[in-house]
Amino acid sequence: MHKFMRGMAPLSVAAVIAVAAGCGQRDVVVASGSPTSPGARTEGMSPQPTITAPRARRSAYSFELQKSDWSDQDASSYNAQTELADGRRVAMFYATDKGLMEQHFDPTDGGWTRPVLLYRTKEHPCQGIELEAKAGTVAAVANWGTYCFDGEPPQESVAIVGASTLEKWDTHLTESFDGWEKFSISSDGDVVMFVNEAWKKSLRWSRSKGFS
Repeated sequence: MHKFMRGMAPLSVAAVIAVAAGCGQRDVVVASGSPTSPGARTEGMSPQPTITAPRARRSAYSFELQKSDWSDQDASSYNAQTELADGRRVAMFYATDKGLMEQHFDPTDGGWTRPVLLYRTKEHPCQGIELEAKAGTVAAVANWGTYCFDGEPPQESVAIVGASTLEKWDTHLTESFDGWEKFSISSDGDVVMFVNEAWKKSLRWSRSKGFS
């Protein structure tokens, strides 16, 4: 038997498998030194996970400051901007057939947020947006009405307040009203009072309750 084996040519791998199978052995695996391709599955081996590099997160403050499209002659009448004590800035502007838009700026990222719509209307804007900041609170008044930019009285008056991160804004609409003549922010930023003395009207906003 040994002489017979020494006289035979070496068996191929396939022949070895065939012989083993004929002897009742099953599930014989011949593994090469490495998989044929990354992530390829070989019997008896776990699949290799696909690793994807994380995408860079885009900053929320990566937009340019926009301006109103209502008038190029007197931009100050349709745009407003104020600055907070920590260097952040808030801008508001009138947009045609949309209403009042808002953006805010962060000095660390050096850019503006995407413009968001604070109040929707297709009425004509009245000239001027009153905008002020104090103690982390920002307040504004904006008015609209047919031909209001030409001197007609407003038909829609909106009081607006945002605080802290400026991601959430509270708005209060008063219709058929000449608008809020003035407003004041408390020293701690917790309360804003809107007043129209001629109409003997007032409106209060607080951090805890919003508009009351």
